[in-house]
Amino acid sequence: MAQYLLLSFNQKVPATANGRSLETIVQNASQGFGTVKEFKVSNELAKFTSTDQLMSVADELTKIDTIAFGLVTRAARSIQDLAKKITSDHNDGFADVCPQETFGQVDIPQLHVEVDDENDEEQLKFDEALEKWKWNETIFSSNRLIDEMHKNLQSEVSRMEEDLRTSGTAFTEAQTRLNNLRRRNEGSLLVRSLDPIGSKMQLVQSLEDYKASKAVKSPIYVDTANLTTVLVVVRSANGQQFEKGYELAESYIVPNSCQKLEQDGDFICYAVTLLRANVDDYKTAAKEKGWHVRDFKYSATMREDMIKEAKDAVDHYLNECKKYKEILENTFSHLSVVWMHIRALRVFVESTLLYGIPPNFKAYLIKSNTKGMQRIHKNLEQVFGDDMGGDDDDGADVDSEYHPYVSFNFNLLGLI
Repeated sequence: MAQYLLLSFNQKVPATANGRSLETIVQNASQGFGTVKEFKVSNELAKFTSTDQLMSVADELTKIDTIAFGLVTRAARSIQDLAKKITSDHNDGFADVCPQETFGQVDIPQLHVEVDDENDEEQLKFDEALEKWKWNETIFSSNRLIDEMHKNLQSEVSRMEEDLRTSGTAFTEAQTRLNNLRRRNEGSLLVRSLDPIGSKMQLVQSLEDYKASKAVKSPIYVDTANLTTVLVVVRSANGQQFEKGYELAESYIVPNSCQKLEQDGDFICYAVTLLRANVDDYKTAAKEKGWHVRDFKYSATMREDMIKEAKDAVDHYLNECKKYKEILENTFSHLSVVWMHIRALRVFVESTLLYGIPPNFKAYLIKSNTKGMQRIHKNLEQVFGDDMGGDDDDGADVDSEYHPYVSFNFNLLGLI
């Protein structure tokens, strides 16, 4: 787990430095405990009119810093969740809903931050982008009134928060549509859709159709002005009972019209033909026997319609998945860059408040771990003193300490 210290020091080093430069002090304090890089924040980053203005902005920056980093983490988590889903799609495919088709694959999303480097765009991991960070004038102009800069950053965070909130809506709807299609084909004959079974039947609407069906020897679905076919599901144990007594009353059923269509572990699906006017009465009588007349409506094009519906659902899902992947990647990248600019502006404000006007500070980024951070602070405070009441206990939480220099610490758990 990558952890970082972001420290800022007064460039006027104390007498206890014994003539060493600021960079040497920081490097020596971190030796064996972390790697040091300068975090280039200009002493002329922003304009301000008073320390009161800086203090007010400092409070607001703390809030949007927390919000922005939380959004970065949320975007990263969404990317990781989507990566798992896409990997599952790669492994399982869509043959369960559309066995006749072959579909393309959506690329696995990446946790990359896009960084401009001398007119070239690089795709870097979060920690790499952080260590190479510099203020991007194209995104946020510097050397402006600090209130204006703060509001621009705040506005960008709010916009990205809204984008992140709404970005998954279309994908979720497409996923729900596909899942509903899958659920229709799951479960026993009592609950799953009977369309795949019924679609294999041959439509009979006349005597000529009936004669033709004899040659094909496939189950028939009768649909005339006076006759219709219904699908009845009974427990497997009651199959013989149904086959002997399915007619219930002579006025209901066409004699010898019972057809066994399919059987699973627990149930059997039959088709029976009866007078159209007696369908409701037959449903009532069948229910008393524990037989289930399922809702089913035959269509001559239902097989083609089912295939088209499944293909459309998968195509729509994959299209929305691809768009959602691109949105998440762009959102994560941009939010990460915005957060780094917020943190830089915080360094400027906090350093100016602590060291005085005009700004005269220098910032460093140190990659370390929890214990290493504690040792680095201890070494630095031997040089800079502990006038702010720092805690020297090696077991102390770095977040709870006070130091005679500007200090932020954060970890990148889940971001790389």
